[in-house]
Amino acid sequence: MNILKTLPLCTMTLAIVAVILKTGSQPKAQKPSYADYSFPKTISLSQWESLLPDSIQQSANNPADNPTVNLTIQEISGDSLADEHYEYKKNNARLAVSVHYLVNTDGDLKPIIAEQTDQLATALKQHPEYGFYSLASHQGSAYLTTCQNPKGPATVTADQFSRNQLRYGFNSHRLIPWIKGENTLPDQRCLVTQLTVPLSDYASEAIAHAAVETAWLSWADWWQLNFPQSQ
Repeated sequence: MNILKTLPLCTMTLAIVAVILKTGSQPKAQKPSYADYSFPKTISLSQWESLLPDSIQQSANNPADNPTVNLTIQEISGDSLADEHYEYKKNNARLAVSVHYLVNTDGDLKPIIAEQTDQLATALKQHPEYGFYSLASHQGSAYLTTCQNPKGPATVTADQFSRNQLRYGFNSHRLIPWIKGENTLPDQRCLVTQLTVPLSDYASEAIAHAAVETAWLSWADWWQLNFPQSQ
């Protein structure tokens, strides 16, 4: 049998055996304890100038300079280990990015998107390489919302997140930490991200949507290399 086909099968078999053993020894499930995490102060995005924290605070003190809305995740399942807000500029255009590092989540972002549009089917987009995201306009801004997965493409719905877990979340190196209660199996972590640009900065809604999509690709590239390490 081809070894490339045998290795994934062995990994899955080990995961199933571990689940059975742990379930038998610990019938009451407990949430794992994760290491603390802090987001970097700045993240570089292609073609955008990153504003330093002092500049962001000055912008926050003047709502006219900062019409975007910060991301809230109260209705999303899971536990937030950390969150951060970034702002960028390019000529006269502005971009805001809010991100939450969630663990023990089902990856369902529909409650967030429902605040922006009641047309999820229309808002849901898919990039052939980077995965799924929601793109909608609401109260004068364009919003791109997505769940950056530890491995594989980005997702928006619980079903997409679950399928991604089945394909990428059962890694052999997670077995021992999972048995010790230091992570989940499969990997139930997600960077809930929302990128926002004011529609007034662009000649049309379509151009604003294209700008926020392009910015997201640069953001996703960075996190594919720098996703928080698990135990």
